[in-house]
Amino acid sequence: MSTYRRKNHTFNSRLAVRRDELKDATIDRDEQGRVIVSALPYLIFPTADSAEQFVRRVVMQREPSRRSR
Repeated sequence: MSTYRRKNHTFNSRLAVRRDELKDATIDRDEQGRVIVSALPYLIFPTADSAEQFVRRVVMQREPSRRSR
């Protein structure tokens, strides 16, 4: 079974920039009760657990290796 990987390079580059910010991010609820991560307020999560899992995955993810062609 393969792991799904997002192919949106713009999204991945924003995550790479935010990785340091995610280490210190907080998980809160906004005025409408939606679960958000302070470093990525444009992403909405169904539960606090799923937001925490997302943050852990991004923070623990290895830096992409740069291959010379």
